[in-house]
Amino acid sequence: VLALARLDARLERPERQPIDLGALLDELERRWRRVAALRQLKLVVEREPALPLLLGDPRGLADAIDNVVENALRHARDGGLVRVVALRDGAGVALRVEDDGPGIADADRRRLFERFYRGERARSSGSGSGLGLAIARAGALAAGGTIELAASSPAGSVFLFRLPGAS
Repeated sequence: VLALARLDARLERPERQPIDLGALLDELERRWRRVAALRQLKLVVEREPALPLLLGDPRGLADAIDNVVENALRHARDGGLVRVVALRDGAGVALRVEDDGPGIADADRRRLFERFYRGERARSSGSGSGLGLAIARAGALAAGGTIELAASSPAGSVFLFRLPGAS
């Protein structure tokens, strides 16, 4: 809840700084690798060299990406795969987070990014607060970008951030 409150404050008074997404991903990847190893998951982080600088709230963007990857690591099948891919997209970056988990129920898709909304699986398992994807959306917005569920099926989900360059 505190992270969401911080992001709300940042959205009202955006603090825009240059963000080196490659360096940010390196920093986050160290922690993700430990979590993936505990679940015996394969984690792949790929990015184009020389991605453009972004302009936004570095901490908010880190929180946003972190929440989506943590969800992917939590929902990937045992021994499965989570991929994070950052590619140049015009003057900005498209960042995909893919997992091979059970996907997201159709009934949950339209409310995914609402605060405190927990999908059917989360409600039945008792996991999650319903804030992770709301934090992800706020962090993407604080960086001037967007996030969406790009694909979901019983073979996994793909979340897509579109982040504008600093130019």
